[in-house]
Amino acid sequence: MSEPKKVGRRTFLNYATAVVATGVIVGAATYLATPKGATTTVTAPAATTTVTVPGTTITTEKTVTTTSVREQEKVTITFWTWGEMAMAFKALKSDFEARYPNINVELVELDLTSLYQKLLTAFATGTGAPDLATPLLRNFYEFKDGLVEVTDNVTPLKDYYNEFTWNCVGSEGKIYGYPGSWGPMVMYYRKDIFEQNGIDIEKEIVTWDDFINVGKKITKPPDRYMTVICNTSYGTNLFAGFLNSRGGNIFNEAGKVISPNSLAKETFKWYIELATKHKIAYAEKYLTEPFWAGLKANKAATWFLHAQIPALMAQYLPEQKGLWKAKAWPLWDRNAPAVTGVWGGWFFAIPKQSKYPNQARTLAEYMLFTLFGIKKLIEVGSIFPPIRIFIPGAQVNPQPYLDQYHWKEVRPAPLFRYGFTWSKVETIIGNAIDLSLAGSKTPEEAWDAAEKELVEAFGKA
Repeated sequence: MSEPKKVGRRTFLNYATAVVATGVIVGAATYLATPKGATTTVTAPAATTTVTVPGTTITTEKTVTTTSVREQEKVTITFWTWGEMAMAFKALKSDFEARYPNINVELVELDLTSLYQKLLTAFATGTGAPDLATPLLRNFYEFKDGLVEVTDNVTPLKDYYNEFTWNCVGSEGKIYGYPGSWGPMVMYYRKDIFEQNGIDIEKEIVTWDDFINVGKKITKPPDRYMTVICNTSYGTNLFAGFLNSRGGNIFNEAGKVISPNSLAKETFKWYIELATKHKIAYAEKYLTEPFWAGLKANKAATWFLHAQIPALMAQYLPEQKGLWKAKAWPLWDRNAPAVTGVWGGWFFAIPKQSKYPNQARTLAEYMLFTLFGIKKLIEVGSIFPPIRIFIPGAQVNPQPYLDQYHWKEVRPAPLFRYGFTWSKVETIIGNAIDLSLAGSKTPEEAWDAAEKELVEAFGKA
């Protein structure tokens, strides 16, 4: 097996176009930095093949190498991750360890909250961190000071990452992680429920006003609601996705709070009134047991999350396979831009406490930049890569749980700024959500109080 090569722009292009050549992704030629009509040699675990896509001829050869130096010492590295990423890693672990026999990987599967808390504790105490972890992009600034800088490794790939995720892992010109996914949102809906009510969802739901009007036909409380929204601090992220899709932000480029923020206030009121005024929604903390139980009981006809969640839907709602479909994010009005919001994403982070940072980097780069690794992320984990070549309309095989080419439902998203301590933002706005839903404050009162608290914590723009 050949020694791994140093990463570079052309090397990464070779990995990405190999995926195109072998039928995982097609139709992305306009995203490739290869001159029209050029021939590109690509490494892939297959016999030599030449594939032509518009403007580019791609030749694949037999060997895949990753980008980090193969170490001679046999070591065990610890990898903390969660959910769909853990599912994908289990599917590629044996291949990685066969290719890198001197690196064993101990997988520690955690839920998102536990990973966040354990990583913060490890950084605060100076001990107990893993060699590699997958924290959320929105928590980047809370972890940055405890992470290995990877600027030299990842900067050559900057042009291949989308702007949203690239901006989430950098500070003062330095990069502290490899963006691993991002979460452009779609609307998931129960096809059978809409059909039973004689509703053609594609024709009848174009705007959010349409959504509310149709929701009043679907909703039959307490057994059936049009949708379920997210409460508690976690609900901040769903609210932020709606605000993001309107082109709004909470912070400016300097990390200061936009105040007064009329668009955020209006969006917050709209979000709360789905439940309190229109009465087409109930509230539950997303991805918890009560949340999944509600969906299993057919309580919600729709819900909203990123395009990679079908892998978890298959785990928690196996009996509803094929009943759920994805639909593009509705428009805010019929003349509004066709965009969506983003529910974060995650990145590969190497703590400074790692005893084996080179091996950890090898694993991260293997998962992101080799044909076998990226295929497993997509096929098993339903991961939506943050790389420009992976355009939404380029899905070759339908997502098996949805039985749908759901990437085509993904719309572009405006840039959103998470600020420096997003967990504090979650607490402040989450409290406002809960107070509003409980009727303790009007949405306007709750938002005004939350905005004041945000300004006190982070400063006014």
